[in-house]
Amino acid sequence: MYLASQKQNLVSAITRDLIPQIAPYEIMLFQQQRETYLSDPEKVLRHVWDTENDEIVFLTPILMAVLDDIVNYLCHEFRQVLQDNGGEQFDCAVRFAFRTFNNNDARQGQAIKLPISESQRATIHRLALTKAQAHRLSQLKSRQLADMIVDNLIIQS
Repeated sequence: MYLASQKQNLVSAITRDLIPQIAPYEIMLFQQQRETYLSDPEKVLRHVWDTENDEIVFLTPILMAVLDDIVNYLCHEFRQVLQDNGGEQFDCAVRFAFRTFNNNDARQGQAIKLPISESQRATIHRLALTKAQAHRLSQLKSRQLADMIVDNLIIQS
């Protein structure tokens, strides 16, 4: 089983690696945005919904919410394949689904690298697009975010 703290750490790490690609102006505020989001995600996302047009909307909490759904989806998909394996292998498999962790993790030798099918990639894109739009991102920004997430998945099929 994937622990909530492990998922939180993974979502934070992926967000930290992806935010420069879609919102480089948020890099300096990443830690503050992360901590604010983790302290009360619903409150932060509610603020996004209540924001008037002239207020700045940070993408970091939205990306974290989107990635939370994506990691949940991958956990569900991988759980079926890794039923007989321990938590460490499961954690590594989820981490290695993302390109940013393919070469940067000391546990690489322990990883079971599971293929992500085109169908799963399409589902991930759809999930990301829907969630981003639900948080009132423009169609263009939502598509960019979804494309970026899918582009950072390891192609292993």
